[in-house]
Amino acid sequence: RIYNMHPSQLLRRAPTREMQSLHPNHVWQIDASLCVLYYLSNGQAVGNGLQVLDADKFYKNKPEALKRVESERVWRYVVTDHYSGSVFAHYVLGAESAVNMADAFIAAICPREVDGQRDPFCGVPQMIYMDRGAANISGAARNLFKRLRVRQEAHMPGAPWSTGQVEKGQDIVERDYESSLRFQPVYSLDELNGGAYMWSRHFNASEVHSRHGKTRTDVWMTIQPEQLRVPPSAELCRALMTHEPESRVVTRTQTVEFKGREYDLSAIKGRPVMALR
Repeated sequence: RIYNMHPSQLLRRAPTREMQSLHPNHVWQIDASLCVLYYLSNGQAVGNGLQVLDADKFYKNKPEALKRVESERVWRYVVTDHYSGSVFAHYVLGAESAVNMADAFIAAICPREVDGQRDPFCGVPQMIYMDRGAANISGAARNLFKRLRVRQEAHMPGAPWSTGQVEKGQDIVERDYESSLRFQPVYSLDELNGGAYMWSRHFNASEVHSRHGKTRTDVWMTIQPEQLRVPPSAELCRALMTHEPESRVVTRTQTVEFKGREYDLSAIKGRPVMALR
């Protein structure tokens, strides 16, 4: 212990620092979580909709049963504003992917009406903080953030506390919103997201945050006009999401190959250097 070589000393975690955001929409966190208890069945039989994965049907010795509903399993994306603590939830089907992550992010930044009233929580953040999942650091995701002028940061593996706010947001959504679905079932993804948007708006406007002693909406509304960056339309945002450019060597016959097709560059003057998407 004198030389700091005792196992209990060597196994201590590295020190961490608490980070401070400067204003609403300065830093957002985003995280995906598989809703392990639910899958969304869109059949016509009575009782179909958001259903619990019955242990008798989906236990470990029946992988084919789980495979059958794999595309119907529900993933939950949660977005939080670090300054105010505002929470936004969005659901997708299938898997954690760059497309689904972008769909949730675009849904969060675009202005929306909930039950005939405008939800104040929107706009493009200056920075997005997330884990190092393959979907989050893919070229398509990086291009989307770059073109929206969002600084993307991903924490190192094995440090889930770095995005502790959004992890807590996942827990809040699961316990507060999803627990109510047993008494008010939904039968489509749009219905599930509509309820999530309504819940998020009500939660942000009514629940007092323990850190600043105000509701999340009250603190988010302190945003200044120059800090609120209104995004383009959702359709244009999706068009910004392209794959990472790839370089191709021009052959002696003035052609390049890309995705199994050959392109003729003989009409281009000079010595072309192509970056194709």
